[in-house]
Amino acid sequence: MDIQKIVLKDLTDFTGNDDEKQLSDIRNQLDSLRFKFLSNFTHISAEIYSPQLIPSLINLLKYKAGEYINIKNKGLASQIRNNSKQCLELIQRCGDIQEQVQLCDSGLAISLSVVIGIAGGSCIEEQFEVFNLLQLLNNFIYILKNGKQKDDYHEEYPNFICKPEMTRTVEEQIEFEGGNEEVEALIYNKEGYYGNVKIYAKLTKETIQLIQCNYHMDIISISRNSSTDNIYNNIENNIEDNIEDESSTF
Repeated sequence: MDIQKIVLKDLTDFTGNDDEKQLSDIRNQLDSLRFKFLSNFTHISAEIYSPQLIPSLINLLKYKAGEYINIKNKGLASQIRNNSKQCLELIQRCGDIQEQVQLCDSGLAISLSVVIGIAGGSCIEEQFEVFNLLQLLNNFIYILKNGKQKDDYHEEYPNFICKPEMTRTVEEQIEFEGGNEEVEALIYNKEGYYGNVKIYAKLTKETIQLIQCNYHMDIISISRNSSTDNIYNNIENNIEDNIEDESSTF
């Protein structure tokens, strides 16, 4: 049974309404996909052969987030978002650079910023959701910024070096969606999921600030290098002029 094709077919047919059976089917198919990833997580890149899968999972992160729906379907919607998040988390953690690029280009950071801002936090379930989303956002940025090395327990995980250009793109996406302000506001959330929301909000803010700092340092470095090149060029020109002047005197 090809779980990925079934999931994509269900997502294609998904009308986004409050039909309980359809919501249950989506929830169950996502759960099956998650277990498939877990059973082969050291080769997860080989499992992701459809370019539509990651964008579809990212779209489901936002499904009915912050919206008022009936209690029963609210639980199903929450499970859909959570199962999608767990699938994306496995892809982000176990995938190679190709998956990281697709996560970036498909707007994972944008969707996370949006949902973090509207997920609420008035109950323990919503606080737990915000906490998990912050974890995924922080881990996604951190891996892009620092690269990925062999895991102590699973050495088969693919490695790749840091990608500053992708990190900057993600930071710009977060800033465009007002994600910086949303994350900063959560720093003052003292009670959120037993204080863990506050902790991860701080970590995420610090990670974003490091990206911004490194970006500006790169600009300064480039500016300095350009200035140095100009100085050397002026020296060379002066030497050439002096040589020509000396030659003309003979």
